[in-house]
Amino acid sequence: MIGLFILINGIAVSITKSWNSDHIIALVLGNLLLVAAYFYFIGIFRLSKKLFAPKNEMEIIDESVSKIESKSFLLTDLSVKKYYQISFWAVALVTFILPFLFMIHVPDSKHAWDYFVIFNSTTELHGQSFGLLPETASRLGYFLRYPNNQFLGILFNQIFSPFAENVLLKMWVVTAVSALLTSLGVLAGTLSVKALSGKRHAILYNVCALGFLPFYVYGAQLYSDTITLPFVSFGLLFFIYAIKSDKLNRQILWYFLATLLTVLGYEFKPTVLIVLIAALVFLGLNKKWKQLLLLIPMFALLFVGDISWSKQQLRQSLLFHRKQMNVIISR
Repeated sequence: MIGLFILINGIAVSITKSWNSDHIIALVLGNLLLVAAYFYFIGIFRLSKKLFAPKNEMEIIDESVSKIESKSFLLTDLSVKKYYQISFWAVALVTFILPFLFMIHVPDSKHAWDYFVIFNSTTELHGQSFGLLPETASRLGYFLRYPNNQFLGILFNQIFSPFAENVLLKMWVVTAVSALLTSLGVLAGTLSVKALSGKRHAILYNVCALGFLPFYVYGAQLYSDTITLPFVSFGLLFFIYAIKSDKLNRQILWYFLATLLTVLGYEFKPTVLIVLIAALVFLGLNKKWKQLLLLIPMFALLFVGDISWSKQQLRQSLLFHRKQMNVIISR
């Protein structure tokens, strides 16, 4: 560890041509993060030992017994249940609260990427037509240049229009929605792990999720990346529930919910469909033909219906349709 620490610092120092206060602060913070990461991984290793190591490592386990529950672990099932609940709610609270600590006063921000353009544009509109936006690169031109965000812009404009008069209030509401979606997305992950491997592995997931705290800062910006998190996570969770279910009516319910979420998530980010494609491949490779024949027509119907609905929403905004056609013709 010390050798790696020296190597990393040596590389950082050698490639830095000139030094000022920013470089020194960055070097100090980088080293603090390295030390924190080291102790964090040590903690995960020790936790895994407690979760899965038997009380007596010399204990002889009957080879005919294959279930992991048959072993006598350092942490009892009762303790695991308790710690799982604690870690579950810790993840829920931290991932929800953290984004509020990194809110940006959007109108005064120098950032000009997607979330900020959508926020400022819809604030100016107050729920009215996009035709009122100036045809500049950072307003109407943005939505014509990135048509995949037209549907998101329409929803953003309608849902948050009651708060457009008060920018500060709108920031709090938008951040609350984004933080909630982020938290739900992470929590669906722990439920998926629990469904697949049990609460012991789910505790490790929760601890690892807490280790990704810096990434939850992006939960303060409501954009397609944060919006689609629960669609992906709950879609995967419901597919797991469906595949593990023995009753047909439950399989239909879980497959319907999973397919519906992935298809709706597709409207914000097409990559959400990867989860559904993975489920189809899994069913095919494992020769679960009945479930496959159940899922394929369900996906086809929901996908066609969703595409038709979203196109109807865009057609209602005749401005986007006409302007987009003008752009295509001019090319």
